[in-house]
Amino acid sequence: QAYAYITAGICFSLGLRYAGTGNEQAMEAIYEKVLELKKLRDGADPVSLALQPDVSTLELCLGSSAISLAMVMAGTGDLRVFRLLKALRWKCDMDVKYGNHMAYASALGLLFLGGGSCTLGNEPPDVAALIASFFPRFPVYTHDNRYHLQALRHLYALAVKERKVEAIDVDSKEKILLPLKFDFGEGHVDNAMSPILLLNKGTKCTITIDSNRYYPAEVQLKDLVGFNSTLSLYVKKRAGKLSYMQDTLGQNSFFSQLESGRGEVHEFIKSFIEERQIIAFAKYMCDNESKTNSKNLESNALSLSSNCDIDSFCLSAIQKCLKDEITDAVMIYLTLYDQVSNLEKKSWPSRTMWELRILRSCYSCSNKLAILDPHFVALLCEAIDKKFAKINRSKSNISKWDGPSLIWNA
Repeated sequence: QAYAYITAGICFSLGLRYAGTGNEQAMEAIYEKVLELKKLRDGADPVSLALQPDVSTLELCLGSSAISLAMVMAGTGDLRVFRLLKALRWKCDMDVKYGNHMAYASALGLLFLGGGSCTLGNEPPDVAALIASFFPRFPVYTHDNRYHLQALRHLYALAVKERKVEAIDVDSKEKILLPLKFDFGEGHVDNAMSPILLLNKGTKCTITIDSNRYYPAEVQLKDLVGFNSTLSLYVKKRAGKLSYMQDTLGQNSFFSQLESGRGEVHEFIKSFIEERQIIAFAKYMCDNESKTNSKNLESNALSLSSNCDIDSFCLSAIQKCLKDEITDAVMIYLTLYDQVSNLEKKSWPSRTMWELRILRSCYSCSNKLAILDPHFVALLCEAIDKKFAKINRSKSNISKWDGPSLIWNA
């Protein structure tokens, strides 16, 4: 009896000290002792029968140790602990009283606390509430209050902490799976997939996105002890990437499937991004059913040649913008294509020439501008030079182009 009580007391102390931490060493230590007590209870060999205390003492110590194990792993839903608790509560005979079933049921409830969104605190007020709630003296029947008032069993709610961390896509407004890195300081770093339960592993925590499919973000929790709510991280997916629900291994990105070229362009792009403007652009500017039923989606460079129609240019532009993750530049490419292609039809081309000259000057002075492709800007300038050479050879309405030519060649 003394050994059983000492074992249960050690487990209860460890459970209070490491409540809600998910500490592996504490869990393994209590797990081993629970298995030992379970073997004493269920064992029929001569050694177990010789060492076995009376049944009521053994069931009390086993129930207290099970609750201690669940306190350490509170809210985690650990599968090993769940299997052990199911095995403990399987026994049902005259020696197992109401209080023993209550202890195992409480342990299961702690293991799945809040459906995996809550855990237990381990600060002094939390420990006091846990001692009052899980005091190791269980009732014999439902209205037994001789040793411990059963109403005090509900005080565990004072130690419950909501610590759920979830990620939400800003475009689709849906909860997503997202790899996160948790830095608790002092070299303690954990990696997990959201939604995840934030356990008591330090006094502060820095949460960062550990994935190249989403734009980087960082959240700092300076007071992890006082944190008691659901933390929602709003993240934005990179262009051309699929979510982890759609592509678990990361082998089906937009650019890894460009060679397939099946289906309509806007349907293909729609499966990778949620931006309505880009989807509408692909639908009305890249799909031309009068020419072809299936657009070739192979990656092509931006071109301003005469054999490059508007559909091909728009497709190349949208591929370039998705690759560079600058989808806002699609309309800039289209505007520049329109200005150069219809330059001869402009009634007052001087303003257009000023805008194009400013663009040329910016990209000739600095290579750090990442909005437009520098190669495309060079092709654009070459196309304008060719148009001016063609106008000079034709000598038709040349006075109209004296000003624009002077602006461009100044």
